Amino acid sequence: MSWEATCWILLVAFLASCVATRALVRLLARLQLMDIPNTRSSHSTPTPRGGGLGILIGITAACVAAWALNLPLPNRSIFFGVAIVASLGFLDDVLGGIGILIRLLAQALAAYCAVYTLDSPVLPLSSASEFSTTASLVLTLIWIVGVTNVYNFLDGIDGYAGFQGVIAGLAIAFVGQGAVSVVGLSIAGACLGFLIYNWHPARVFMGDVGSNSLGFLISVLPLHFGPEKSSESLFAVAMCMWFFLADGTFTLCARVLRRERFWEPHRRHLYQRLVQTGLRHDQVVCIVGLAATTLATLAVISVKVHLVLIQWSVVALSMIAFVAYHEWTRYRERSM
Repeated sequence: MSWEATCWILLVAFLASCVATRALVRLLARLQLMDIPNTRSSHSTPTPRGGGLGILIGITAACVAAWALNLPLPNRSIFFGVAIVASLGFLDDVLGGIGILIRLLAQALAAYCAVYTLDSPVLPLSSASEFSTTASLVLTLIWIVGVTNVYNFLDGIDGYAGFQGVIAGLAIAFVGQGAVSVVGLSIAGACLGFLIYNWHPARVFMGDVGSNSLGFLISVLPLHFGPEKSSESLFAVAMCMWFFLADGTFTLCARVLRRERFWEPHRRHLYQRLVQTGLRHDQVVCIVGLAATTLATLAVISVKVHLVLIQWSVVALSMIAFVAYHEWTRYRERSM
């Protein structure tokens, strides 16, 4: 993709998302779709939720612009899956909650719709047997549904999920090519436009319609890189979302071990605990976001140069970084 086309996609996504989100701030407030603070909230004032619709509008506008520029677009099965997840998320925002079983089943259906046209196995396994093909499909659905929900869990402070969307979108755009890069750039530009109204103090929240859709898209796109690049693309996305995935998985496992209702809202993620120690939302986002950007950059470079040693070094660095993140959080808690 030329630099001119790249700039156009980013600009259209940014402007469309910015304009749509600005309109949604007033519309959602008028419709009384408000997130009311409670004991598990990280905000203190009622704020409109569902602003993630602006991100989806930005992505859609950028894809239309790509079509007008004769740029390739991914299989429409991806967009069908996103439509299912977005509709469910918006319904969740309107009703204030949908049963976990319904959510998981709908997300699994959307995941299957997004990957059923791909060559099997979807996730790379060493054998091409019927068993490995089935296992690969199951693991693929778990990956997509898991990332979708982790992204939703980690959308708990101003700007955090939007900033992660910018990082992941750019990483996908640089690692991929063609249709995948177009959507990656669209995600980055749309999230950047949304951040203008979601940066601390936020005027609107992303809501499930935004967080679920972003998690779904980011987890699905690497699977459309092609079988020969599936391993490297998944590695790059996992590393650029490392602090999201590691924090979400670590906290989930801890809550399961404590026999808590892990699917219910809480404030035990590391980024939420840092806010409780006195840091502002934007401070946490900038600090963790800088670390995430560094890790994502190294991951993209390692994939582009095809050096396994560098990739393993990035994995080792990610482990060290998360331990440091956890210990820094505990240190601040002890110092209160």
